[in-house]
Amino acid sequence: MSAETMGSGTDNLDIYNSNYVTIDDKEKLLEKILEDYKSENPKAKSMSFSNIKNVLLNRYKIETQSTAMFFRNQIREYETTGGNKNKAVVLE
Repeated sequence: MSAETMGSGTDNLDIYNSNYVTIDDKEKLLEKILEDYKSENPKAKSMSFSNIKNVLLNRYKIETQSTAMFFRNQIREYETTGGNKNKAVVLE
């Protein structure tokens, strides 16, 4: 099973260049990461930024210093909780 087919997403998400991810791909990527996490952890109420960063690195081979900076425009669409060191996206 390839990295792109893991999780509950019905469509595969291919990131062709991990050094440059388009805005559209970032929106799809964040949505897929959150949906996959919800299906893998049905009782979870939130997903921490550090978990998102780990998924980016391990599944998609995308290195970033910060989840908030990588998804800076996409994160605004989601409710977040926590402070500077333990921020998380609230799962609905």
